Amino acid sequence: MKEAFNAFAYAAYEWGMTAMKPATLFAGVASEMLSHPANPVAGGWGSRTAAAALDVFQHSLRRYPKPEFGLHETDVNGVTVPVEIETVERAPFGSLLRFR
Repeated sequence: MKEAFNAFAYAAYEWGMTAMKPATLFAGVASEMLSHPANPVAGGWGSRTAAAALDVFQHSLRRYPKPEFGLHETDVNGVTVPVEIETVERAPFGSLLRFR
């Protein structure tokens, strides 16, 4: 039952992100237009506020790539040892990793 719920939750998340894609694109373009130096009202309070709000909206829904750990070796009692990364469990939203 837990796996079915997780699959549904992940699918709902993906559908929501896909549905919001046009709005995020519009927000990015509108923010750029409102703050562009060629816009005569760009320096006004209303334009700056609207541009900032649109920018926050756009960045709140942006997808960011998963960073690499970059952990290939570590020190154990003064000795450098290699680090092995093992995937213990996989889930739609992520994986549980063990570092040995």
